[in-house]
Amino acid sequence: GSPGFYEAGCDNDRAALLPSVAPVLAQLNEREATLFHPGRWSYAAYAALREQRATLLAEALRGLQGHQFEPLPSLSLEAGAHRVYVIQKVRRTNRQTTQPMAIYTIVDGVIRRAPDLYTLVESRLAKTAYHLGRVVEIADELSQRREARLLSGGALPANTRAGAPEGDALDMEFGGPSTDY
Repeated sequence: GSPGFYEAGCDNDRAALLPSVAPVLAQLNEREATLFHPGRWSYAAYAALREQRATLLAEALRGLQGHQFEPLPSLSLEAGAHRVYVIQKVRRTNRQTTQPMAIYTIVDGVIRRAPDLYTLVESRLAKTAYHLGRVVEIADELSQRREARLLSGGALPANTRAGAPEGDALDMEFGGPSTDY
């Protein structure tokens, strides 16, 4: 199966147990084990065996129906000490048709589910609504203070922050007193 992922009934685990795949996979594992004997290490041979294993399992997965995890190599990156992988969970209905279900990112060994578009937009809208609400609250407070200052003949209102410089405290936050009312 896929490293770091386990889901009961996932086709990635079932593919390795298929009668047409298991013997070939066992042979590849034996050949890989011989590479680790002293003096026999070859990265090229190891990479070729990994590629054969991946191709074998990918072909076996195409024959199964159900949910599967597929790496998205075009979005994966290995740069220096950092490794980033993108894996997509799909539901396969036949050999050619898959339906995307979720996308996961693996960054330096930490697995996270990527948000879908709805969740992303919802989060951005909630943050925007919060900040707009704060702007309205500050504008309302500023308006009330200006009204109080005008009604008192230009003197500072009693609820001005202690120790604030001359002028409206909120005016100071926004770049100094304003003369246009």
